[in-house]
Amino acid sequence: MAGRTSLPDGIGQKRSNQNESWLSLSGHSPTLFRLRSGAPAVSNETRTVVEAGNFDDEESVVYKWRYDASYYKTVIDRQYEQLPIIFRLPVQFALAWLLCVAVYVATMNAPLLDIAGWALLIGVVMIPLLCGLTKRGILFRFRIRKSFGSEALFTMNESGVSIRGISLNGTYPWSIYSRGVRFPDGILLLRRGAIRWLPDNALQKGTAAKATQLVRSHLQIRLIEER
Repeated sequence: MAGRTSLPDGIGQKRSNQNESWLSLSGHSPTLFRLRSGAPAVSNETRTVVEAGNFDDEESVVYKWRYDASYYKTVIDRQYEQLPIIFRLPVQFALAWLLCVAVYVATMNAPLLDIAGWALLIGVVMIPLLCGLTKRGILFRFRIRKSFGSEALFTMNESGVSIRGISLNGTYPWSIYSRGVRFPDGILLLRRGAIRWLPDNALQKGTAAKATQLVRSHLQIRLIEER
């Protein structure tokens, strides 16, 4: 019941499966992110950022971040926060629990009032627990990636976007993205089945306002001012 997300394709019609990692949400179920990575194995000795991006271009906005647990936790949270309420984890698990209660009442012929108390108590305990376990499961999938702990450099300007890192090196047109979401702490770029999280605290060149304006000039952008 969750949304669907991953990293962008290559330029034009050619998909860069050889060097691009994917973060994806599988279908609409709480099983969450399914990982697909065609990136080559990288040794610990070579896990350093590939410096790129045109820093001399005054119009460019540059981000640099590390693929660590903190980054991926934020990616997971922002992905769910931008989804319609019906697809957010607490709502999904609450609906699933109500369905289980309804099935139990129907099959056991039990009076609803007799089980309402314990059903509510179990739901209050289990729903937050299941949400936490689901997110931990996603984070574990990210931790075992070859690129975990490495750095990435992302540059965007009027002509497109560019990313350099251990598992991904490429330049892409703005048309690979369909829309953006502005959060108080960063920008989420999306297309069908794909996301890219750009945290404000990773800015190396340019400002958050300039980044937002640049995205707005190429994509439809939604503002989420409070979480």
